[in-house]
Amino acid sequence: MTLADLITEMLRHGGAIILRHDHGTTELKGNDFILRESSSWLTIYHESSNTPEERSHLHLRKDSYSYAEIIENPGFTPQMAFWQDKSKSEAVGEAAKPTFAIYFPSFYDWFNGDKTKIAENHQLYQDWINKNPSTYDLV
Repeated sequence: MTLADLITEMLRHGGAIILRHDHGTTELKGNDFILRESSSWLTIYHESSNTPEERSHLHLRKDSYSYAEIIENPGFTPQMAFWQDKSKSEAVGEAAKPTFAIYFPSFYDWFNGDKTKIAENHQLYQDWINKNPSTYDLV
């Protein structure tokens, strides 16, 4: 599977898109993100934009990531973590987080601060796990 194919599949679910480095984190949320592919770049942007540059968007080099895996932490929504390679040497911070990740739709509604479980998002994830591998060597 290619990086573009896996990102496209993840974007269909509408989870948060995260890009991290040692100085901060960018988080894009929405259920209307799509992917545009050029010879060297992948651009994630809002489908409702007239051009990719019109609203918030993200550019990734196509050769940046060669490995992806699902990360599950109890009490949190799972994520698809993208790594440069299986060594994960680029991990950020004390918690060794991936520099790029796409979360599945939130498992919890935090609106009133009460962490209400969202059953349909748990089911969407379970369906994904039943049909797809948990690790990917990206080509």
